[in-house]
Amino acid sequence: MTFDVGIIVAVVGALVFYTRLSGVQRRAARSKASPGGEGGVNPIKNWFFFSLGVGLVLVGAVFAACKPSPLLGTYWWIPVTLGFGSLCFAV
Repeated sequence: MTFDVGIIVAVVGALVFYTRLSGVQRRAARSKASPGGEGGVNPIKNWFFFSLGVGLVLVGAVFAACKPSPLLGTYWWIPVTLGFGSLCFAV
């Protein structure tokens, strides 16, 4: 497997999102453990950005798998990275 710019950018975008998500989960666990903390904390703050992010990641995955055109097959990583960025805004 060769590592091109698209794979590296998509992996960095995924790592940024999962780092943000783990920070939100830690904060929620800390507030739940404290006396008088909230019972259930929903990590998703904005459902529009969440839906947009999931949709963009799926569109990028379809572009990478099906390669409908040479341009879309080459630049599949752009919607994937934008989707992870949108997911960062959602949590």
